[in-house]
Amino acid sequence: MQITTISSTKEAEKNPAAAGAIRNHHLQRDRDWLQYFLEGDIRYIGLLGPRERREQMLAHVDPNDQVRVYGPIGLDIGADGHEQIALSILAEILAVHHGRPPSHLRDRKGRIHISEDGPPGPS
Repeated sequence: MQITTISSTKEAEKNPAAAGAIRNHHLQRDRDWLQYFLEGDIRYIGLLGPRERREQMLAHVDPNDQVRVYGPIGLDIGADGHEQIALSILAEILAVHHGRPPSHLRDRKGRIHISEDGPPGPS
């Protein structure tokens, strides 16, 4: 998985592993981006901001599409400050990208990494 910043919808269309994070401080612009991402194949759509804003944005979104929307964005790892919040967001994106629930490796049964022999062991 490669991490890059996109500045246009055309760039997002070219990358099937793309993840979107939305927050423009303009509700209608955010809704436009959300609609655009929902029309594509992006599996992870993160919403920066409070739960109330997420509810406003999802008010007219089909419940079946809402499963790809994560907001507030990030994992609950006790992040404090911009760098730690960014880490919690990237960790959540990676977990979704790999179809893995966030959990502790110490609790994992079987192999940790995917190998040429197949997927990792069960959690």
